Amino acid sequence: MDTKLIHEAMAESQAGKLIFPEVVRRLLEAGVESYFADLAKAEETIYMLDGKTYVEKMTLPLTAIGEEFSLPGIISAIRAARIRSVIPSSRTAPRQPG
Repeated sequence: MDTKLIHEAMAESQAGKLIFPEVVRRLLEAGVESYFADLAKAEETIYMLDGKTYVEKMTLPLTAIGEEFSLPGIISAIRAARIRSVIPSSRTAPRQPG
């Protein structure tokens, strides 16, 4: 298990430097089968192909879970994902990865 590669992929994703398909590619190359992001605990549990697990603390600043459902926010996030944008953690506006 290459925890350095896993950490770098997750940290760069959370920093807005990678789009999701690139994160998936890197994790697959590191032997990751799947992962679960727990936003309440600010950690990701990574499940390896060999059955081992690894817990990675999130590096992005978490915001409080909203009291209300935001349909415009969901629509904006989907549209940003379709044009390969990354939504910053402030959730104010999509930006291009860079």
